[in-house]
Amino acid sequence: AYVLYTSGTTGAPKAIVHRAGGVLLQHLKEHLLHGDVRPGDVMSWYTNTAWMMYHWLISGLACGASVVLYDGAPILKSADRLDPSPLWKMAERARVTHFGTSPKYLATLAAEGYAPGRLHDLSSLRSLLSAGAPVSPGQFDWVYD
Repeated sequence: AYVLYTSGTTGAPKAIVHRAGGVLLQHLKEHLLHGDVRPGDVMSWYTNTAWMMYHWLISGLACGASVVLYDGAPILKSADRLDPSPLWKMAERARVTHFGTSPKYLATLAAEGYAPGRLHDLSSLRSLLSAGAPVSPGQFDWVYD
């Protein structure tokens, strides 16, 4: 069995039980058919091991992709400014092809006027993924700008 817990945002966390094989097959379908993940690709998602996106990311290994994990704050704070570069520096160095994050992170970048595509070599990036909440039209436009 494969057991995950809900986030608990609407009450106590609840256990969700799946069959392990079915979950892996679903992830493979999503990676191969929906995400165009190929052998040799490099996947990264800013997550922790308690969130289901970590499990989704790790299953990319079954597609022949490499996985890059990041441990630390995605946005560094100093007295006078925010520095949203850590994840993008990692993505640039690792030549990430599939990068995942939350809409809240995208909203923060947009509000700060941070333009990763202008500041980092992201030529390897083929897919920017988001989960956890709906992406707003403004965030969608920001990604494409």
